[in-house]
Amino acid sequence: MEINGNQVFEYRIPELLDNNVEMSTKSDDYEILQVLKSTFSSVILKVKSKINKQIYAMKLVNKDKILNEFNLDRKYFENEIYFLRNLKSPYVCKCYAIFSEDKFLFFIMEFMNNGDLLSFYKENKALENKISEEKLWDIFYKSISGLKYIHEKGIIHRDINLENLNLDDNFNIKITDFSVSATKDFESAANFSEEEYALENLVCGLTVVGSKGYMAPEVKKNEHISYIYGQKIDVYSMGVSFFELC
Repeated sequence: MEINGNQVFEYRIPELLDNNVEMSTKSDDYEILQVLKSTFSSVILKVKSKINKQIYAMKLVNKDKILNEFNLDRKYFENEIYFLRNLKSPYVCKCYAIFSEDKFLFFIMEFMNNGDLLSFYKENKALENKISEEKLWDIFYKSISGLKYIHEKGIIHRDINLENLNLDDNFNIKITDFSVSATKDFESAANFSEEEYALENLVCGLTVVGSKGYMAPEVKKNEHISYIYGQKIDVYSMGVSFFELC
């Protein structure tokens, strides 16, 4: 929606909400408990709702930094909105509400109590604990199940790594962070939006994005030649992640 030529974000995801739980779309209604992660354009916080007393993860995206300081396209936060509004899977981290205040975009997400696989890996390594083969296969199966789901939706995640594979209370794997994700074609993009400009942004282009250590060779090729890559790049990244964990 645009008002006076400015993009205004007022997104809500009722289909993902528990009808018995009142979700607030005001940042003041959430108490900050801990900073979980910080990047160049966003911060992820552990918060407690003052309304329903539940714990959530709150992702704050600084729109001004993306659009002005880093001169990036708004698709780097809009695409994530389109995806999270439509993804419903036990293997994808739930999003309960999205709203905007001033220069920040807020995502109220499911809190993953056991952190990410990178932390899990580091903790076990520090304690010299060997992760059992049975546990490794359980993690891999759940990770691949999540990847299969988003691929069936026509999405290319583009940043699969141990940090974006998170663990809930029961150590179930859930994929997070769709900030650089895209769709494989226009047909898939149409499942997420009917707006012409959004369709252009949602479709995967030739951009080199992702975490370098996990990046597939065909993505790196785009630094030199035009090469359209597909969902196989996520499979490569998942393989690197699982190899690292092993």
